[in-house]
Amino acid sequence: MIKAPGKVFTLKTVLLSSVCVLLAGCDYVVTSPNRTEVPIYIAPISSAGNPEPTLTPDYASFIEVGPEEVVGESGYAFTPVTIWEQGSQPLVVTIKSEQTSLSDDAGLAYQISNDRNPDIQDVQGCLQSNLDHHESEGLTFYPFSPVPATLPVGEGLKVDFEGALTGFAARGSLFAVHTDRGCLSLFGAANNQYRDQQHLWETSGQAVFDRLAQSLRYLEHNELPTCLAAPNDSYGLNPDFPIPVGSTNLYDGKDREELYLLTLRGPNAEEIFFERQNPMFNKDGEIVDPYQTWWDESHNPIILYFTIYRFEAPLYSPVGFTCEAVFPLNDPGN
Repeated sequence: MIKAPGKVFTLKTVLLSSVCVLLAGCDYVVTSPNRTEVPIYIAPISSAGNPEPTLTPDYASFIEVGPEEVVGESGYAFTPVTIWEQGSQPLVVTIKSEQTSLSDDAGLAYQISNDRNPDIQDVQGCLQSNLDHHESEGLTFYPFSPVPATLPVGEGLKVDFEGALTGFAARGSLFAVHTDRGCLSLFGAANNQYRDQQHLWETSGQAVFDRLAQSLRYLEHNELPTCLAAPNDSYGLNPDFPIPVGSTNLYDGKDREELYLLTLRGPNAEEIFFERQNPMFNKDGEIVDPYQTWWDESHNPIILYFTIYRFEAPLYSPVGFTCEAVFPLNDPGN
């Protein structure tokens, strides 16, 4: 240790000072290893790590429809779907008086019907009747719980199901609505005979079903054919299934019955003759008015039964009869 006035120097301090002086005198340049600058690496965005979102096809946009079909004998109309996906074969439409079918070779099948059986009293009965019908046609299925459904044709019930159709796994839906015009229903299913039925129904099949359901409508009175045949053998020929001509009061009921009979004709357009019989009760306790009818002397008279206590449109001609025009009776409640 070196002492100086007011200062204290250590040996280490002295040595460091000396080295600095020597370096300064020799013009010594401190060097460092050569270095090449490399840009900072930024990894590209991985497509696997951040996949682009897959857009779900709008299957409803593939659907093409034809002109409205009017099924006069059954009292309804609908707009048929012709094409349901790009490149698909057209749905073949087959219209019969009791049922309309739409189908193709890809596994889609639809049926529309309007059952006017008077034994069907409400929408629950309408739905069950349809389930029973399709089961009898070879559909083995497990329906889910029915849910309310609102369509232009009215308030009804819809049930989804899965099971087997003609031996192949199937999925589909059934809609039913019940009004005074009948039990109108739409059935749709996809089976896996050619394609995966679950995918086929959840994409295209359901979209076609919804389009058909939205197009269903009942015919207006002036759209009905001139003469609608009765939906069953009991209509008007059995006191338990009287012809419901209705009345605004008890005095015009008879006039409405006879106006119906004046429009009615025999099987070959013969004029009908009639004679009123004594009123009677049917099994439901409803008062009905019997009329004895005939169209020539050689023909055995036929009893027709009427009720003036309710009105149901449309009115039909009983089995074995025809009519010369639409029965000119409107709902007396309107």
